[in-house]
Amino acid sequence: MYGDCGTGKSHLAQSLGMTACEKGIKVYYTTCAEVLNDLNIGVYEKTLVKRMRKYVNPQLLLIDEMSMIGSSWRLRVKRIFCLKSSMRVISKTNP
Repeated sequence: MYGDCGTGKSHLAQSLGMTACEKGIKVYYTTCAEVLNDLNIGVYEKTLVKRMRKYVNPQLLLIDEMSMIGSSWRLRVKRIFCLKSSMRVISKTNP
């Protein structure tokens, strides 16, 4: 999702996540900074595979604050998580 600050992207993403949870869908909501920090720690501690499970096991992954990183990194993050074809990824950012 793209839009200006304060237009409700986070609220909409959280609502989608809550609705999915109510329907029995496994959901994980996080920020892009949390994902990158967690995966970097995983590389350092040699626990990357274990840490990746937390992001690839849910049926719906919601990543907030994607605008905090550059566009090439946003694309990389999306590609990492789209490797699991049964998972849906919703990312949101400001233009």
